[in-house]
Amino acid sequence: MLIRELMYNISSSLESIYDKHESIRISELLIMSNLGVLHRFELYQQLNQTVDKGIYKKICRKWKRLLKAEPIQYVIHKAWFFDMEFYVSRDVLIPRPETEEMCRQVLNDFSDVNHLNLIDIGTGSGCIAISLKKHVQTWNIFATDVSDKALRVAECNALKNQVSVFFLHDDILRSALYNSSFMFDVIVSNPPYIPENEKAMMHKNVVNFEPHDALFVPPDNPLLFYKAILYFANKKLTQSGAVYVEIHEHFFQQVRDLFTQHQYQTILFNDIHNKPRYVKAIKL
Repeated sequence: MLIRELMYNISSSLESIYDKHESIRISELLIMSNLGVLHRFELYQQLNQTVDKGIYKKICRKWKRLLKAEPIQYVIHKAWFFDMEFYVSRDVLIPRPETEEMCRQVLNDFSDVNHLNLIDIGTGSGCIAISLKKHVQTWNIFATDVSDKALRVAECNALKNQVSVFFLHDDILRSALYNSSFMFDVIVSNPPYIPENEKAMMHKNVVNFEPHDALFVPPDNPLLFYKAILYFANKKLTQSGAVYVEIHEHFFQQVRDLFTQHQYQTILFNDIHNKPRYVKAIKL
């Protein structure tokens, strides 16, 4: 079978799950990962070549997983964030492009600061902490997660991308860092914020595969993690320090009010789709 035919067959089969454009992109990524091709133009240069029988069998095994709506990132164990490649497993969330915007804001706001202490709470794959460290090597960056498995993934990604981040096992709901001497100039977090009663409205490739502990909060307490982050900031954030938190579009005002009521100056940022995406809170 020609690569061209295989790519068509895979993308066509996925159109019952994804739109046509995304189905094509997924088929490209699947074939590229198995051929060891890094760039799309290289793949398209090989479209009329025959697929090796062994590689074809490997692709078919992974193709079956895609047909069950498993995200391509988990199937090939690769995701991209800030033009960097990250290893991902089902122990961590798949990095989203919207989160890149929050990272860019941090970099823009502190572009003239060579030395600061920053903590990424709930680091998952480590994409936020590692990307920030890659851009500013002189920053001291700490990253925490309650999941040991997630921390192992994050440590792997720091090594893969050749940066040094201090990874710590910690639960923000009962943080052990209150007893430490650490103080932070910046706190960044993409915490769980989706009420559990919204599961039925979500795509099965998220609900069935991504870690629920990193996604969902009790419907009667949607600000659970923001309250914990605020409490942490009150104790461990330096004066005039800044908190950046990704938010649920339906709860942006409640998150803003939470910080404003505790003497923080807040700014709301929309994402590329013009939806409320993250809040910046400055400690006054």
